[in-house]
Amino acid sequence: MKKSLLALAVLTAATGVAQAASSVTLYGKAQVAYQNVSGDVSDADKGFKQTSAGESRVGIKVNEDLGNGMAAFAHLEAKFSADTGASDGDSFFGEKSVVGLSFDNGQHALYFGRSASPMDRFGYSDDHLSSGLGWKSSAGNWTNGAYYDYKGANNGFLLFAGATTKGGYAGNANEGVDDNKMSYGLTAAYRVNPNWVFGVGYQADNDAAKVKNEIGVGTKFTFSPVTFALSYARAKLGAAHADAANAKETRIHSTISAMVTPADKVFVNYLNDKISGYSKEQRFGLGYIHSLSKRTEVFANAGYRKTTYTSGAAATKSKLWDIGMRHSF
Repeated sequence: MKKSLLALAVLTAATGVAQAASSVTLYGKAQVAYQNVSGDVSDADKGFKQTSAGESRVGIKVNEDLGNGMAAFAHLEAKFSADTGASDGDSFFGEKSVVGLSFDNGQHALYFGRSASPMDRFGYSDDHLSSGLGWKSSAGNWTNGAYYDYKGANNGFLLFAGATTKGGYAGNANEGVDDNKMSYGLTAAYRVNPNWVFGVGYQADNDAAKVKNEIGVGTKFTFSPVTFALSYARAKLGAAHADAANAKETRIHSTISAMVTPADKVFVNYLNDKISGYSKEQRFGLGYIHSLSKRTEVFANAGYRKTTYTSGAAATKSKLWDIGMRHSF
């Protein structure tokens, strides 16, 4: 009898703790494709691959309701290569590692740690090719940062801000090191209705070797069943950039996609990436996605890339096609 009462007491206490604890969500995505690349590329790019657009990842979201529309949260997310199981990058939770507070039932969020830069947080892409189509001239997340997001009622006005204490830009060897300039940025966007959004952003990445600052404008519009996206980004490269010191890089990206049936989507991508005085790169892509369920897709892609150089060096060309599968949970 005493054992039964003790067990009941322990169970009751555990239930109380569980009710008071944070809600925890585990999510992720895994993708592998058979990829074939020809032209001026390495044989290592062929075979079963973790294609870059798949970005296989696993994440944990934790949220605790503090009352009066306020909540505490933490968000951890790691990328990995599904073809090998290896972590993508030096840091396991390199994609996101933040803790913060939200207010007014989630309209405001203030958080700290490693997260996407302000321009990245507005960025979008319908891309499933390995062409890295985005609206930025640089890429990656910021470390040692403070971030603020605002999402207005009915997602009308959107604001994304951020600042670091020790320098930004992913891949910066000095990131997180003392005596480096802080990075900062602000992106504002407006969602006219569920089918149309546009935004403009600026950020100072402050990496002397890579990117110093950049601006971007972009819009995305859906007239069912067709979606059109267009973006323009311009960046000033650093004095020690490996390709072109103090040059300017511009990137124009456009995507047209269409839902042929409720389960079938086709799209066309174009990217024009120019580094003044150094190179001009053009990428074209075609893609098809078939949804087997809400969480499982099969896809096929084909792409072409050509890069010409101002120096007169021979142009490089490559072609890509892949067939693969992705599953989200």
